[in-house]
Amino acid sequence: MSRRLILATFLVNAIGGVATAADYAEPAAQYQAPLFFGYVDIHAGHYDYDDGLDIFDEADGLIGGAARLAVRMSPSFTLQGDLWTNMEMSDVNGSYDYPGAALHVTWNPGDGRMLGVMGSIGEDNNRGRLANIALEGVHEMDRWRFYGQAGYMFGLTGNVDDTNDHYWYGAANATYYQTDNLALSASLGAAKQSYDFIGGPLEVRYINWGLRAEIKHDTVPASAYFAYRGISSKVSSAIGDGSAVDHRFVVGLRFFFNQSTLREINRGIGLVDMNPAYGDLFAY
Repeated sequence: MSRRLILATFLVNAIGGVATAADYAEPAAQYQAPLFFGYVDIHAGHYDYDDGLDIFDEADGLIGGAARLAVRMSPSFTLQGDLWTNMEMSDVNGSYDYPGAALHVTWNPGDGRMLGVMGSIGEDNNRGRLANIALEGVHEMDRWRFYGQAGYMFGLTGNVDDTNDHYWYGAANATYYQTDNLALSASLGAAKQSYDFIGGPLEVRYINWGLRAEIKHDTVPASAYFAYRGISSKVSSAIGDGSAVDHRFVVGLRFFFNQSTLREINRGIGLVDMNPAYGDLFAY
């Protein structure tokens, strides 16, 4: 830190004293995350799956976790790395694992805006490894944060590669900050999956929706949240059609590397992989 910046910081603190709530709600364009910013996430919950045929119906537990680290390369450019996993545990069909890793490269032109690209690799329930390439963007306005992502996924190894499995998807999230440490979110996404199947190509169309509430104490570097995710899928193939609905509920904790408000934490490291196959669906 330069002497000029140290002196400016000292003068601002000396003149301004303790900031009021209005002073603290600085515009997003002026905010810069610390050089390093990150958190660890753990969550657990319940899911209920109904295929409409009473064949693969399940209801059991969910556990998962994530670690994210952002590095500010310059005032305008940031790198963020993600690691996560989600596991569905069933007494009927065993466990389903969905681990993933992602890298986000983002540009912040100011005025509460962010544009970026993301690449990720993950596993879809031991069917093989997939890759995801996506574009994403954020816009902040008053106490609102809007986040969108669109991507293309394709199989790399195993069954998802053998069957030419691929997805197109898009997802959007809106978060309202009741206070700087209380966030209420809603999200909506859609995806189209295609792969080779018996008798010809098979197509699955997904709609997913979610709600999330998160709260943090002013002086504690941790937060607690509740999240719900619903997923509807419709299958079309040469041998028949089908549909299913999936409901998931989790409670979780996030532990932050740097103490700040929840709003500033999400500005500094608020990106996730929203893909429908192995994405971290409870993180937004």
